[in-house]
Amino acid sequence: MLTMPDNSSSCEPYRLEGPALVLAPPGTGKTYQLARRVKWLVEEQDVPPDSLTVITFTNNAAQEMRERLADPSKPELYISPEARPSNIRTMHSLGWEIVRAAEAARGSPPPDTPLPADDDVELLMEDAAQLIGESRSAAKETLLCRRFGACMRDEATTKCRICAEYRAITAACNAVDYDDQVLLACEYLESNPELLNLYRSKAQHLLVDEYQDVNAAQLGLIRMLAQGSLKGLFVVGDDDQSIYSWRGGSPKYIRGFEEQFCDGPCVVNLKKSRRCQPHILYGAVHVVKQYDGERLRKVIKGFASTDGPKIQIHGMPSDRREAERVLKIVRCAVPGRSVLVLVPTRSHGTLVCEYLRRAGIHYLAHERPPGEGLDLLRVVLTVAQSPTDQLALRCSLQAMVDGCQFGVPGPAVRSEPKRREREEALSALSSLWKDVLTKGTPLWDSLCAHGPENALLEKLYQSLVQLRNCAQAGVPQFLRWVAESLRPWPNVERLSEEILWWTGQVAGARRGGDGNVCVMTMQGAKGLEADVVCVLGLEDGTLPRRGAEGAELAEQARLLYVSMTRARTELHLFHARKRSGQVSLQSPYRGDGRRALDESPFLAAIPSDHAERIYHPPRG
Repeated sequence: MLTMPDNSSSCEPYRLEGPALVLAPPGTGKTYQLARRVKWLVEEQDVPPDSLTVITFTNNAAQEMRERLADPSKPELYISPEARPSNIRTMHSLGWEIVRAAEAARGSPPPDTPLPADDDVELLMEDAAQLIGESRSAAKETLLCRRFGACMRDEATTKCRICAEYRAITAACNAVDYDDQVLLACEYLESNPELLNLYRSKAQHLLVDEYQDVNAAQLGLIRMLAQGSLKGLFVVGDDDQSIYSWRGGSPKYIRGFEEQFCDGPCVVNLKKSRRCQPHILYGAVHVVKQYDGERLRKVIKGFASTDGPKIQIHGMPSDRREAERVLKIVRCAVPGRSVLVLVPTRSHGTLVCEYLRRAGIHYLAHERPPGEGLDLLRVVLTVAQSPTDQLALRCSLQAMVDGCQFGVPGPAVRSEPKRREREEALSALSSLWKDVLTKGTPLWDSLCAHGPENALLEKLYQSLVQLRNCAQAGVPQFLRWVAESLRPWPNVERLSEEILWWTGQVAGARRGGDGNVCVMTMQGAKGLEADVVCVLGLEDGTLPRRGAEGAELAEQARLLYVSMTRARTELHLFHARKRSGQVSLQSPYRGDGRRALDESPFLAAIPSDHAERIYHPPRG
């Protein structure tokens, strides 16, 4: 268990000798501490800038750090250009650089395609499973294992054999996926002492942001780089904000910091909230205290603003009334104040976005596109212009098969005979990789060679030849091929919806908007803040999800904590007694047959000292 040293307040945290962990509750200035440490190291400790590495969680955070250090209006952070560190990046961009450097050192062409799309990764992993004689469903365990990053290579296990075959496929596509950017970087550093020493020299002072979100592989990379220079290790984070278990993140790593770095690390707690007013922060803390018994105790002793209203908990009769109320809150806030609307899923934000559009209020939203047809057009155009792009070719073949024009049962089939038929058809596609991996044959040539041996492959080959001809003949012929071979839209209305959505996105980007209103998922709100925050969908069975217990329940409580603490002055929490069955994540009916949703039990954890409840009756 982490311990707080008696002298933790004797100096500014950024001056601590490492290994040091700074526990930073929301709005207490962790980014400031990181930036101040960089300035202190290069200007007061004469640390060479090229021996300093800063790892951030997102590209936006890395850019923000660079901007802070380059802003002359903030002399306490500003560093002159010649002394400014250049190695400020995300964990994955660092891993990507290491992988490319390792491949170049081996005399191999470095990979040039990051592969972040989960659908592409899953497709190739399922191909790999079939190549070693397993069913496509066997890929699930491998995908999960890689996401957590606790890689214990054992060629005797099915999941490791699938992983090895998958890596061979991605190498043939000259691609590296999101997980392998870190996993492979660790493997290359372990096997190449010269490369390891090079990157250790660049990380004699290693600063890591959002430490609570690291997974096992990322922890391994941090330990490898920091070994031998632990006094330069400086990490910041907050276990209460660990919400990414679905990609392997776990609060156990920040909670076990002393055990991982046993040279006597120093742990301090930032104690002044510069964002949230007391009602908001204390109310949020009560939620995690009740549902996460393993959390680290942290103390808040000061607030930049001690004034502010209590949290308002709204009991709404329906999701439409909820959207109306949110619109009213937004109208009262803008343009002078910023508003953040947080939802459990994108579907929960659909009505709010509709009401904002009708009211003519500009907003930003990470809405899911109403279809993937246009993106599919991009992929097949790539194939039409360059069939040597093996990843695009494989994705196009899959789209053609799933378009149901080639007699293959669709991905949603349930009957066992149909599932076996689909598995067999996809096995023919997976087998095309054999020549690619054993002979270096391009995937297109493998399709040409094996087409005559298999009726499905021959049909696909002929259709792709037709695609290339149609693309050369002109737009009408190309679009006709797309409509007949892929059927990306079931009707004109769906096509119209997707086009209007994308044109709206472009128009919004050009317009820019005032950026004062943003609608997004609770998971995506990390790092953001606003004057006014509305959190929707707080029903039992949605947050927390039905059946959640133990670690999952604790993480769901932390998710609400993170959402609540995005608010600076005003926080509204909403639960609806009636919600569209297409949106609700639970069965909408109780035993009496009437739709009635219970509020989230998390709301009961917020004491009346910090919250007031507002019951909104149905109309009429």
